[in-house]
Amino acid sequence: MPVKKKLSIFPALITVLVICLLTYQFHDQLLGALITERKGTTNLAHAVDKFPLGAKKINSFDTTVDAKGRIHLAVDDGSARYYLWSDDGGALWANPVHVSDGPSSSIPGNDVRFAVKDLRQVIVWKDKGEFPGWGRAQVAISNDAGLHWQPGENPVEKDSNFNQGYFSLLADQNNFHLLWLDDRKESGQDQQLRYSKSSNGLDWQEDTLVDNSVCTCCWLSAQNFEGKVFTLYRGTTPRDMQIASFETGSKNWKMMARVGEFDWDFTGCPHQGGDLAVSEHNTTTIFHSVVFTGRSEMLGLHYFTSKNQGESWQYRHPIGNTSARYVDIATLDGQAFIAWQELFEQQYYIKILQINPEGDASAHYQKQVPGNAYPRIVTHDNTLKLFWLEKDQSNLQSLQMTTIPTDTSSTSSSGIIL
Repeated sequence: MPVKKKLSIFPALITVLVICLLTYQFHDQLLGALITERKGTTNLAHAVDKFPLGAKKINSFDTTVDAKGRIHLAVDDGSARYYLWSDDGGALWANPVHVSDGPSSSIPGNDVRFAVKDLRQVIVWKDKGEFPGWGRAQVAISNDAGLHWQPGENPVEKDSNFNQGYFSLLADQNNFHLLWLDDRKESGQDQQLRYSKSSNGLDWQEDTLVDNSVCTCCWLSAQNFEGKVFTLYRGTTPRDMQIASFETGSKNWKMMARVGEFDWDFTGCPHQGGDLAVSEHNTTTIFHSVVFTGRSEMLGLHYFTSKNQGESWQYRHPIGNTSARYVDIATLDGQAFIAWQELFEQQYYIKILQINPEGDASAHYQKQVPGNAYPRIVTHDNTLKLFWLEKDQSNLQSLQMTTIPTDTSSTSSSGIIL
């Protein structure tokens, strides 16, 4: 090769070398940023996991903590329902009490539900109907703190052809409140959101219409506050999450703001809802909500707050990456804890974000899991109780729990890995 041609190659080689050097420096800076972010996360890999029911197959569960500190669990294995409780923060669990037999359609998202009012308890689930995904609400009640159970009546017993599911069940001092998606329209494109209440779990008032057109398979969330029931659900046009409220003594539900005006135009069901929680700090009441949107440029979970009981919402920030799903929220001493599941580099994680009353993240937690985990969190004393479903190598899906100490007085940022 002539010397002139050889010399002409050098500028090209130098250009390639400079590009490689700049790329390496950028990659090194990015890697350093990722490492720094992970150092700020508390890894829960060494936490002591509990198996409240041992190695028993579980399709669905619900949990709550009552005013006396008892942790309640309702579980559904697809063929029977059981109830159990713990009075020492989950260290020891009572033997499971049989609630009912019969095939169910309970799955994560379309879960068995539990609520407690004094000694009276109610469990609601969806049975297995004639067609796939078809079923009706089934109710069981206990009048002696869960020791014995008896069948209750379906709130819409007058018509056995109705398809109901995606229940939200809660209780206040006076009543049990039940919301569900109802397919009596049989449109195939949407369902109704309906509501009923009962003072004893046995006798339900005639159900009322909340919204005539809602998404067919996105779960609900509901909260009590100052004599009102608030529910979070997915609309149809657009496919955004929105709030409705009902005040004791009123006749109709009040349609309120969308939680995030994403204007997501989508035909179908994303099988993702959101969650709603309430915290109080000094004289300020804050509603917290995390919702999912499939809008491409905003894909994933997003966190909002409201200081006027859901009349309007302030956008805070995204939650996790674009794979984030299955969110749950708990509150303690003015702080909010947000749990979700996400996928990163082909590894599943449960992640938890602690948010102080000022709205800033004060702690991060994460736990590696082998697959979809459907996390749920409740607060107990000054700890978080994290529950999730996990499949073993034989594909048996069991219920697991771990305890996460929290410091709600701290304003500094920290991280923990489970």
